[in-house]
Amino acid sequence: MKTYISILFALVLLAIIPAHAVFAKTLPAGFSKDQIWFSKDPFFVGDNITVNTLVYNSSQYRMSGNILLKDATSTIDKRTFILEGGGSSQTIAFPWVATPGTHSFSAVIEKDEFSQGTSALASSTITSTETSKVKRFADYDKNANGVGDSTEPPPPPPSKIVATTSTSSITITLPADPIAGVKQTIKDDAPKPVSSVALPVISTIENVRLSQGVKASRSLDAAERRPGAGPGRWPQ
Repeated sequence: MKTYISILFALVLLAIIPAHAVFAKTLPAGFSKDQIWFSKDPFFVGDNITVNTLVYNSSQYRMSGNILLKDATSTIDKRTFILEGGGSSQTIAFPWVATPGTHSFSAVIEKDEFSQGTSALASSTITSTETSKVKRFADYDKNANGVGDSTEPPPPPPSKIVATTSTSSITITLPADPIAGVKQTIKDDAPKPVSSVALPVISTIENVRLSQGVKASRSLDAAERRPGAGPGRWPQ
């Protein structure tokens, strides 16, 4: 009775809880804690990515300047921006094709200027001129399954192809002279049900071969003993 009640309670919960809550997972969305975010995350070598950052202006003056996107000490790209005062903001986007290896992204403001109307301020300072560094590793994904090649387990080894019979499966490697060695090969490698049928057949073939060889040898000896026959001559 208790088990029945527990199952019924679980079914009721599934009915009243939305499906997205039951099967929820963490996705790259929400506030950007790193000040830089990507159009696709994770990304792989060769992907066309947009690297984004946000610049704001809470002063009463107009702000303008340049923003550099950097990977460690290298500059990937540069953008010019203009922001009105009073809390305006702007997303700055940098297109980038992912290259292999570890990357350390940051955005840097340079040559910032503040102005009011047509007059520029003699001097100015801003709260922050550089974002935190965001590290990413661009891996290869040759089979395009969304898993990096360096973390994906290797594929299973190919199945061994064997010869099949109605009673069993066998793998046989024939010698260079199959007539001379096939009997021993089957005796050593084949299962008993197969060898019990194959060996008598092979023995019969071998006996016929030897018998024909003996007959041929006797015929040759008889021909050589006929009158007029000799070395290098064929009897007429």
